[in-house]
Amino acid sequence: MVLESRTRTGQLGEDLAVAHMEDLGHHVLERNWRWRRFEIDVISARAGQLVFHEVKSRTGCDVAPDRPDLPSLGQRRRIVQAAQAYLLREGRRGRECRFDVWWVTFRDGRSPHVTHLPNAFDDVAKPPRKRNPWRALR
Repeated sequence: MVLESRTRTGQLGEDLAVAHMEDLGHHVLERNWRWRRFEIDVISARAGQLVFHEVKSRTGCDVAPDRPDLPSLGQRRRIVQAAQAYLLREGRRGRECRFDVWWVTFRDGRSPHVTHLPNAFDDVAKPPRKRNPWRALR
C-alpha cells in the first residue's frame, strides 16, 4: 500500500515536471529510460542541447530542500553513467548536455510546488582510478 502510494506520488511529480519542461521549450525524447539497473527519469532536447532530468517528489514539504546532497553523489554518478550509455547507444556522442534536478513538493490541501535546478550535477566528475600498488614494485 505504501509502495503504491509512493509510486503514484512519483509518477504525478514526474508528470508535473514534464509539463513545466515543455513550457520552458524542452522536447521530451524519453521518459524512464533504463540502462542496466540505472534509470534516467526524463531526457529532453532544448536549443541543441540534451538535458538529463532527475525528478524528486516529496509529500508533506513546503518547498524544495536546501540540501545539495540530494540526489546523493552515488546516484548522480549512476545517472551520469546511464547518460553516457544513452549518448553512445543513440549515436549522440559529442553533443552538449547537462543534468537538471526537479523538486516537486506536495503540501496538504495546497497545489504542488515545482522547483527547477538547472546544471545540478556540475560537481560530478569521474572518480579517480585506483592505482595498482604492485605496479610500483616492478
